[in-house]
Amino acid sequence: MIYWNWKQTPKNVDNSNTIGEETDFYVQVVGQTVEEMVEDAQTIRKNVTGNLYIKIPACANGFKAIQILKSQGFKIACTAVMDVNQALLAATVGADIIAVYVSRINKNGGDAIKVLEDIVKAYRQLNCKTAVSAASIKDPLTVEKVALVGVECVAVSYELLELCATHPLTPITLEGFKKDWESTYGKGKKLSNL
Repeated sequence: MIYWNWKQTPKNVDNSNTIGEETDFYVQVVGQTVEEMVEDAQTIRKNVTGNLYIKIPACANGFKAIQILKSQGFKIACTAVMDVNQALLAATVGADIIAVYVSRINKNGGDAIKVLEDIVKAYRQLNCKTAVSAASIKDPLTVEKVALVGVECVAVSYELLELCATHPLTPITLEGFKKDWESTYGKGKKLSNL
């Protein structure tokens, strides 16, 4: 999954050589009205190749634009979802995936994990085909929590992915393994030179 700001990209970008035709490629519209969002989506599709998803915000105009764009064969990611009602509306109008903004919900006094649990539960009860993505995540523990809720996708920065790849106790544990090995086989010994 790759996100891109298409307004900062030269026209007629062939991303197939960079990320491949099969990689999900998400591009955000910037228009505010229904007409502007639809026009942005059409412009993006003319200028960007690949497995394109158009990112449309979860708002009244966004839901109307999603309906129009779905009828034109677009794949849609409904972004900035903050509650169950928006998630249900996004599914109703045909969004392929929604992005629930975890940190923003929490920063504004909400409980994003509970919101995600409720969305996943509602989608399952209603047999919705819309996938749920947890986005706007800032720490590894939240990545774990949203994964356990049952979301299909977690959008993280590369820096956060690096933080998820290790734990503060891992280097200490590895150093213990090394000491145990060296106390048995000798310093500098490896499997390849025993």
